[in-house]
Amino acid sequence: MIKLQYVFVYILGLAPIIGYISVNYFDVAYYNLLSLIVSLIFISLLLNTLNNSTKIILPKYLIYFMCFVLYTIFSDILLVGKTVNIRYYYSNHLIASLLAMIIIENTFFSKQFINRLNRINYSILVLAFIIILLQQVISPTLLTNISSSYYRTISESYSQHESRLLSIYSWTSILDIGFGFIGISTLMISQRLKNNRNIIITSLFVIFVFIFSIITKWRWIMVNSVFILLLILIKYKSSFRKIMIYSIILFGGLILCYNVMENLGIPIKDIIEKRILESESGGFLGGSSNTRILAFVIFAKLFPDNPIFGKGMMHSFEGKSKDIKLSRMIKGNTSQIHVGYLSCLYYYGIVGFIPFIFFIINLESRMRGHAKSTGDWGPHFVLLGFIVSNFTLVNFSYIYFGLLICLVNYKYSLDISNISIR
Repeated sequence: MIKLQYVFVYILGLAPIIGYISVNYFDVAYYNLLSLIVSLIFISLLLNTLNNSTKIILPKYLIYFMCFVLYTIFSDILLVGKTVNIRYYYSNHLIASLLAMIIIENTFFSKQFINRLNRINYSILVLAFIIILLQQVISPTLLTNISSSYYRTISESYSQHESRLLSIYSWTSILDIGFGFIGISTLMISQRLKNNRNIIITSLFVIFVFIFSIITKWRWIMVNSVFILLLILIKYKSSFRKIMIYSIILFGGLILCYNVMENLGIPIKDIIEKRILESESGGFLGGSSNTRILAFVIFAKLFPDNPIFGKGMMHSFEGKSKDIKLSRMIKGNTSQIHVGYLSCLYYYGIVGFIPFIFFIINLESRMRGHAKSTGDWGPHFVLLGFIVSNFTLVNFSYIYFGLLICLVNYKYSLDISNISIR
């Protein structure tokens, strides 16, 4: 049984490669495939539990998330009018998120397994960094799934200087650029800091993460990458000397990389001016930030109509939306209410919003308490990345492989430290 659960985590670690194979050769989206695998392993877990007369562990945060998932299903049936069938099940990544987290919470991960997983993580990070550099220099479509809805959306929505690069993650999900690359990098750097590994190599690792985040041209990914600096500050908060050493290496390394990449034809200055500062579209407070301001305006007008149970997720990003009022309010200015927490309130009302927020609060509290005890802040800051991202994205799912690998590392660290805050 344990070996089956280990295979599941390996599938997470190798997500971009498996996604490439599943899409190209079987025409199956990676996360739909993962939903099937998760379901089979969960059934195996249930049968094993019944045979051994044991109980499935459900931490409080999972109970809150279960309540949220159940409410979204009821909302889909009663408010939206969806039919619950096989297609609904495997494409509902909230259900897969819940089952995946239950599997992880009920698995003991050995040190040898985590070491092998870390080697996979490093290999995928190196591959992703190389590919995004080649996409910037050679072609944005290099090793990109150009038939995916993700690619079509960004290629149609952004001008040339705003065009996002997807590295190897178009074969899974564009959100994996942040939750996958930045999330797993955060875990690896946290482990290096905890184990007092070589300062120069760790600093180079941090620099490469910053470069990657800038080249993607996604600001939410850039924000998530900044959390890595907090790891260094927390680790060496009582050592001014170490902080100064890191500061000098990082500053000098970034300046050197900036000049090298500009000379190689990678327009870092152009990306910073036109994408981060949005010099051609109204400045940092204008441009795409207007869609977040618009989100609050639309929410204030529409939320009072259905505050308790919500409107239901009638809005569609592909095809015709069933939410006529929201579509009229958007008027082509944006694709949705572009703040995750506002969208959650609008779609699922106060009844659905409360368990979702309690899920986040409880998991954050657990991870923060564990980090204070062990010094391993990686999982906590990956979760913070998920929390912060919902101020600019709309994502309620925890299925993304970087987030689940974060949970695997947290569970392993919790087990070996004999700390239980359930």
